[in-house]
Amino acid sequence: MLVFMKANLEKYILFLHELKLESKDSRVRSRFKKVLVEHYQQFQEEMHELKEQHMLKNEDGSFVMRNRAMVPRDVHKLQHELQELLEEKVLIEATGERLPTLQGINQILQQCTLQLEGETADVYDELCEQFEQYTE
Repeated sequence: MLVFMKANLEKYILFLHELKLESKDSRVRSRFKKVLVEHYQQFQEEMHELKEQHMLKNEDGSFVMRNRAMVPRDVHKLQHELQELLEEKVLIEATGERLPTLQGINQILQQCTLQLEGETADVYDELCEQFEQYTE
């Protein structure tokens, strides 16, 4: 089972999207990205719900703004719930249908010959670590 923090999904999606792949590898990447995007969209909806629940609104329903920022009802409660959401994990199981895709992504990552640096290298390392744990 792969375990990703919700807060990191976007950078994994972007990294995978930027890989230059052909034919089967590209299709495998697209299938895996689709799974990540579904979880990311759910995360975005949950972030929107937090905003709706915890931000002050004017009588017309628009958010109260101060210094170009929305004003929370209770800063501490918002911070607590936001931190909980950011630390939530997404579990991706290696079901029979998904197994070939996960194996394919693992192979793509292991065969990657790109020279990476900075945050891109960190994202690559994080993905590799997840798949190494998955294959152990």
